[in-house]
Amino acid sequence: MNDIEKVIEGLEYCSRGRGGSCISCPGGLKCWCDEAIKLIKKQEAVKPEWNSGRAFCGKCGQPFPKHRRELRRFCSYCGQEVRWE
Repeated sequence: MNDIEKVIEGLEYCSRGRGGSCISCPGGLKCWCDEAIKLIKKQEAVKPEWNSGRAFCGKCGQPFPKHRRELRRFCSYCGQEVRWE
């Protein structure tokens, strides 16, 4: 089971009101809300990093094509959404 599936299972468990405490949660004492926040933050768009007039992905550090006039919404290498503002 991957991280997303584990978090969904834990959040569904909590939303059904089973057990009433984190001790009886299938995740043990680990709070699924904290894990959900981490996963959501991973998906947030990142600002590009600039060096010598070139833009690089803020997540993987790969360069964006310099001959393209349009600004890419996603990195071609890692798929991370890019926030140009």
